[in-house]
Amino acid sequence: MAPPSQKTSSEQTVRRARTVLSGSEQERSWGNQQAQPADEAYESLAREVIQNGEILWPEYERTGTGTLQKFGLSYVVDVSPHRFPVITTKKVFFSSVVAELLWFLSGSSNISELQEHTGIWNEWADDNGDLETAYGRYWRDYPQIGPGDLRMSEAKHETPHSHYRRHEKGVDQIAEVVQNIKDNPHSRRNVVVAWHPDNAWSSRLPPCHFAFVFHVTTAGKLCLEVHQRSGDIALGVPFNMASYALLLHIVADECGLKTGLMKHNITNAHVYLNHAEDLAHQLQRTSRGGPGIGLDFLGLPEETLMDMDLGNWGQYVDDYSLNNYNPHPPVKYEVAV
Repeated sequence: MAPPSQKTSSEQTVRRARTVLSGSEQERSWGNQQAQPADEAYESLAREVIQNGEILWPEYERTGTGTLQKFGLSYVVDVSPHRFPVITTKKVFFSSVVAELLWFLSGSSNISELQEHTGIWNEWADDNGDLETAYGRYWRDYPQIGPGDLRMSEAKHETPHSHYRRHEKGVDQIAEVVQNIKDNPHSRRNVVVAWHPDNAWSSRLPPCHFAFVFHVTTAGKLCLEVHQRSGDIALGVPFNMASYALLLHIVADECGLKTGLMKHNITNAHVYLNHAEDLAHQLQRTSRGGPGIGLDFLGLPEETLMDMDLGNWGQYVDDYSLNNYNPHPPVKYEVAV
């Protein structure tokens, strides 16, 4: 902890820096993207793509469907206990969100058990149910640096947590990050990636949301920033929003922290051309959201992330539910494969 004299000096430095910028043109809330309610954040994102997106015609687009697309969009939502960020202009099937996330956290790359709860990955798995780019595969077992390469075990790279990085099989990024948040909450290295270059370039569908980073505020709130290379606004993004908000709750509970903000960055935010009109009509629906939508945990108190038997993850699906969630009916959008 810094001595009082050093803290006073630092505070004075900060005040001087802020004084230099105050009242100037540069004071326009740089980097201060405000949190929005889920429906408002989603509508802003979708409207921007539909109204101002460029058209990528079917002959140039991978699926042959064509899109409206925008580069580099993002939103911020509050993930406080009684403001769970889930859109209400169409129903998001929360049990599917829970099942998929628990499947990710199990580290499995086969969808057989997942199919008992949801069919959202059926289009991309092979005949045996194997999915070579399953997110959880690399979350829980990322390939190690090979022999002869730079290794974490070298003395100059040792850290208090280096033993979490060395495994016989691979790196359990979730376990490493959770432990680091507990031991060193203000670390800037709490990163999890699902992207492996060799695998991604040869797979049918490489990870869309490929990385996320945790951040702990000085007030003890756990925040999360998600990075996504490709975001299907109609189908994928509402699901992604709810899924990562749930992950933030689960990790915060494991680490004894409160939940804070979640930021979601999307490099290529797109609306498929065959979704655009239905999505525009969806956006005309009145929001049924608000501060009352909360996350209920119905499981045992000891069922925190690192104590779960994730080899049998299906037993926990019914432990999570939303209260006061009264959305509009679902909207059926065709999946572009």
